[in-house]
Amino acid sequence: MWLAILAGPLPHDGGVAVLARTQVAALPEHASEVLDDHRRCYPPVDGSTVLEPLYPDRLAEDFLALTTPGNSDPGADREAVDSWAATSLLSSPVGQDSPSWARGALSVLIETAHRWPHIAATQLAPLLTTRPELILHAGGTVLARLAALPDIDTALLEKIEALLPASRHIDLDLGIAALSARLVERRLKASSGPCTSRTDTSPSFPPGPSDSPCPFGSPSQLVIASSSMQALTWPTRTQNPPISITERPIGEAKRAPLLTAGRRR
Repeated sequence: MWLAILAGPLPHDGGVAVLARTQVAALPEHASEVLDDHRRCYPPVDGSTVLEPLYPDRLAEDFLALTTPGNSDPGADREAVDSWAATSLLSSPVGQDSPSWARGALSVLIETAHRWPHIAATQLAPLLTTRPELILHAGGTVLARLAALPDIDTALLEKIEALLPASRHIDLDLGIAALSARLVERRLKASSGPCTSRTDTSPSFPPGPSDSPCPFGSPSQLVIASSSMQALTWPTRTQNPPISITERPIGEAKRAPLLTAGRRR
């Protein structure tokens, strides 16, 4: 069920690949037996799929958290913890292509980590430290939720930042803006005073009292991040402001109303 929550539902071949990738069943015939057992206990909504997860999502997230080692809650059920769960997700060798279910798995882990902090420490942080490129395949919304985690490590965010595309990316723009805003916030708090960047020669930012490298990037980079965040969060207007054209000259002495738009009655 732990893998079904992260990866499912999937076609049968995809389910076999998940079990092989996480070393649950190396041989296809063994994988089919595991999938059939799961199917009997949790019949799929779509008969052509396997690894049906728990529903609703919140229940599945709680199950995931309670069966993953690291929960320090005094009321946690220690017998429910599965020691296998701590390493199963990390068993995929570095260098392999990202699986098709990586986007959904990361989304579930991140949402779970917002309510269960040990998921971030035992699963997300080790996984993304080893393979930070996975988050780029998850999309901007998932990246933004990762950046919003209260205890997310700054070093991990910086490692992801180094992999971000240099130009606009329609699928990642929202996440890039959220990540930049979070890093700027933390770097500003860590900064002891004003600074300038030796590489920034923009006339809009004259040299300050310190010539040390800026810990949160050049001023121009901050402006770009700020502009991106503003563009992505600015409320969308559903209509244009009312325009009132009440009079127009007709002839030399007579003026008559021709068009009125937005006039209050």
